Amino acid sequence: KEGGDDDDGRLTWAWRRVLSRHPTPEEQTVLAGLLTRHRGEFTADPASARGLLGVGQRPADPALDPSELAAWTSVARAILNLAHSDDLIMLKRKQPAPEITGALRKR
Repeated sequence: KEGGDDDDGRLTWAWRRVLSRHPTPEEQTVLAGLLTRHRGEFTADPASARGLLGVGQRPADPALDPSELAAWTSVARAILNLAHSDDLIMLKRKQPAPEITGALRKR
């Protein structure tokens, strides 16, 4: 619902919200590919989408398409995991490590 009317705007919004910077063009391409792949998977297997959305403290909004919401949930998890990796690296080194975090993002 937030971040704009199109996928690129929403992906950028999510990335900036979590990582406090804009995604690089390469990162944006990877995110868009992840979203497309998960949309296809959850559209082909709606039960899997419902299963994913059945986990958590609150029920999913019934007004939203389960396959779409599940795809975005997967993308959000990927972004949050990346942020967690950045945090762990910075804690271990006690300083920002852009050369390492950049290498992790390319994996």
